[in-house]
Amino acid sequence: MNEEKEYFRGDTFVFPFDLQNEDKEPINFETGDILRFGMKESIYSDTYLLYDEKTISENTEEIKIIFKPEETQKLQPNKKYIIELEITRGDYTDTIFQKEIFVKGDVVNNVPKINSDT
Repeated sequence: MNEEKEYFRGDTFVFPFDLQNEDKEPINFETGDILRFGMKESIYSDTYLLYDEKTISENTEEIKIIFKPEETQKLQPNKKYIIELEITRGDYTDTIFQKEIFVKGDVVNNVPKINSDT
């Protein structure tokens, strides 16, 4: 997940992740790995705005964390958030990704139209 993506409140958020070693070679997520994804206003916040935890059921090079529009609609527009992915493999736990993202406002949303001439 290296590309810069624009995030709009109320859209489906898809966060693809892959692991690479220091030589940029892929490393598999392994069966039994536990992944925890969280989004907060800051690393010091106690409250997750988005959170997902999953256990890997088969070896794979990439996983996707997906949040539905109803979940992202509660985010504040024009605001920065911290996202983080943590992995537990056996007795080892490590934060493997952390980044600040910017959530823009929404132009088209799921609110019923008040006035429509169509």
